[in-house]
Amino acid sequence: MPRFFPALLAACLALPGMPACAADPLILGYVARPGLAEVIDGKPAGTYFPTAVAAAEKAGFAVTLQAVTQTRLMAQVQSGQPNYCAVGIFVTPERQMFGKFTLPIYRTPRFIVIAARGKDGAIRQHKTFMSLIEDKQLRMGVIEGYSFGNTLDPLMAAMRGNVDRYVGTFDQGFAKIQAGRFDYMIGFADEFDNWVARTGASRDAFSKIDFPDVLDGVHRHLMCSRAVDDATIDRLNTAIQLLLLHP
Repeated sequence: MPRFFPALLAACLALPGMPACAADPLILGYVARPGLAEVIDGKPAGTYFPTAVAAAEKAGFAVTLQAVTQTRLMAQVQSGQPNYCAVGIFVTPERQMFGKFTLPIYRTPRFIVIAARGKDGAIRQHKTFMSLIEDKQLRMGVIEGYSFGNTLDPLMAAMRGNVDRYVGTFDQGFAKIQAGRFDYMIGFADEFDNWVARTGASRDAFSKIDFPDVLDGVHRHLMCSRAVDDATIDRLNTAIQLLLLHP
């Protein structure tokens, strides 16, 4: 697992009044997402991943990175693994029962509906997202265990008969749309191009559809296990505030 130490001394000096640097590394678990969370040439890269690593370092922690699946990521936090935080997680009531959340590190853009080009006509006939998910003739693909936050999760949980829940990734979902297993899925505009590239398909093979009643994106946080003490959460929050005020 990659470890990052370069900013550690500077981090300790950057937060006056805090305890000395922690002896144990902070493990940051993450799901690799090209363009959002990945390691390139040994360095954290993406829209929110570098912020998470920089916050941990500024808070005085050596950092160990652990790339895992979404299911494993949640299991690590839920099991109470010491010194463990998951990166880029949405807050839900269920997760708040077994994890501790920091301040936000990133806000996603608006949600979009993704469909196969040429098969999106029936979807575009709907003028609102609520109307779409009530259409029993159109099936939505949903990754088992994945959360879109407190607004969309209850809506999708209530769907019956027109939802296909699968274990896998978003790029696998694109392939399932092409194969006709389901008609559409929900995604994020900032991940669309990377998902398409991973399928090997042309970008023109898919449509991005906006609906006026789909709310703006949601915040991503660090979600730490209950074994992580409140002082560590406070240090991380202070570091996040400093980074976002002075990136």
